[in-house]
Parts: sequence; C-alpha cells; structure tokens
Amino acid sequence: MAKRIFNIVLAAAAALAVLCVISQMQKKSQKDALLIDKTDTVIQELKKKAELTTAHFHEETFLISEQVDKGVLLDTKKRIVITIGGDVEAGFDLKGLDSTNIIVKNDTIVCRLNAPVITDIKLNPSDYEVFDCTGTWTHDEIIQILEKQAKEKLAKDAIENGLMESAKESSKSFFENFFKSLGFKHAEITFRQG
Repeated sequence: MAKRIFNIVLAAAAALAVLCVISQMQKKSQKDALLIDKTDTVIQELKKKAELTTAHFHEETFLISEQVDKGVLLDTKKRIVITIGGDVEAGFDLKGLDSTNIIVKNDTIVCRLNAPVITDIKLNPSDYEVFDCTGTWTHDEIIQILEKQAKEKLAKDAIENGLMESAKESSKSFFENFFKSLGFKHAEITFRQG
C-alpha cells in the first residue's frame, strides 16, 4: 500500500514539474498560427528531463556472507547475517530520444520508449543490523558486503516484484497526460524490448 501511494506521489511530483514546461510550450504554440511539425520540439522538451523515474521499490533484506580466513595452522570459517533496508527506483533515460522515438501526425503522437531501467539503488551503509555473526569481521568488510551484495539483491528482488512493469504503467499514464496537455488529442505509448 505504501509503495503504491509513493508511486502516486512520485508521479504527481513529476507531473507538476512538467506543468512548467507545458505552460511555456503552450505560450509558444499560441504565438505560432501556422501548423508546424512538433516532433523536434517534443523531443527537445523530453530531453530536458534527462531521466524520468516512474516506479519505486522498498525492501528490508537479509544478506548472508561466508568467508574462510587462511591461517598458518588452521583455516577458520566465518559467517555473518546482516539486515538492511534499501530503495530501488526505475524509469527512463530520455537523453537518447530522437525522431525514431516520436511520430507526430496531426493531433496524434506515438512515442516509443526504450525499456525501463533501474535508475538508482539507495541504501544507507551505516543503517544496518548484524543479525548473526561467527568469526571476526571488520567494519570495512561489512561495508563491502553491503555495497555489493545488498545492491545486487535489492535490484533482483525489485525486478522479481514487478518494478519494471510498474515503471511502464506509470510512465504510460504520465506521457499520455503530458502529450495531451501539449494539445495532442491522441497519444500512444509503446516500449522497445530490452
């Protein structure tokens, strides 16, 4: 429930940011009485956004790491179980948009976006809890586990829990409303495989 509310708030915040751009584009279009091809203008406005985050995933996760310390006489096995929370965001890189992504015909626009990607993985390495531990672990070893394993596990879990599908759904709604606010009566959003 909190994830869905956050996605709605995130989409609303993105929509508010776009309203400023829309307002300026509408002022420009009102000045121009001639019908012109808007493809380049639409592409330039989208590129200004650079990156659009449309979905968010939060999880508290467990990490298990085992290592063997080579000793002079004996090898010792050490094990640690850590719990940490993190956030994964997904969306779209808009910098690479060009005329192959946007087709404008009269009052209709078709936008073909690349598949969504993970745009950020956030975790606070100082906000973890050691759940179980055998052997001696340095703080640097723990941070190394968190930096590598936590981000990989969070990304994998986010994808398995539908983050990319959520990003597509949110962006489809966002772009349809964005293009309609620019004066297009019909907006079709599709996604490339990737």
